[in-house]
Amino acid sequence: GPIQLSFLNCTGYHYDQPHLWGFSHSRINGMGVPDYGAILVTPTLGMDASKTTVGGARSSFDHATEVASPGYYAVTLADPGVRAELSATMWTARHRYTWDAPSSEATIVFDLGYNPAQKTSTASEVTIDPATQTIRGMMTVYGSYSDRFGGVPTYFAGKLSRPIADFGVWDDASTLALGSASMSGADIGAWLRFDLAGADSNSVELDLAISYVSIESAE
Repeated sequence: GPIQLSFLNCTGYHYDQPHLWGFSHSRINGMGVPDYGAILVTPTLGMDASKTTVGGARSSFDHATEVASPGYYAVTLADPGVRAELSATMWTARHRYTWDAPSSEATIVFDLGYNPAQKTSTASEVTIDPATQTIRGMMTVYGSYSDRFGGVPTYFAGKLSRPIADFGVWDDASTLALGSASMSGADIGAWLRFDLAGADSNSVELDLAISYVSIESAE
C-alpha cells in the first residue's frame, strides 16, 4: 500500500505502520532513501497466489507484543497466530517461528523480488533441497541508491530445523509451482510447508546467512 512508499519507512520499519510484511536481512543506517531489505521471509498459514505479491503474507500486530533488546527482537503476528523471534550469531540470522496451534499448514514464504518503494529484484534464483532441509539462492537489491550501479546481488543459504512437508516456487507471473524445487527470474519466490500436527513443538527455526560474493560463501 501507499504507506510502504513513505520515506519514514526507508530503513524497513516505522512505528506507525499497522502491518509487518516479514523479516529481511540487510539495512543501511541513517539513510534518506529506500534501499536494501534483502531476502524477505514471512511465516504464515497455507499458501496461495495472493502471497506472491509484495506484502501479500503480511500480518497485523500489536506493539504491546514486541520485545526489543540488543541482539533480540520478538513480536506476535496476529493474523496467522505466530510468535516470531529474531536473533543473530556473528555470521547468521536466526529465526524462530512458533505457531499458536499445531497446524499442518505452517508455512514460511521467501520473497526474492521484494525491494522497498515498489522496486523489484532484477535477477533472482532459488533452489530447495528437502533432503537436507536447505534453501539457497540469490536476489538483487535494487533500491534508490543501489539502482545507480545496477543493484547489489545478494546470495543466501538457509537451513531449517524440521523436515519440509512440501514446497514450491513461483515465477515472474506469480504462477505457483507446487513441488518444483528451483526457479530463476526476477520477481520470484519460494515457500516451505511444515506439518506441526503431532510434532514435539509448534516451532520451526531457520538459520540464514547472506553473502555479496557467492552462494558458497553464504553456505
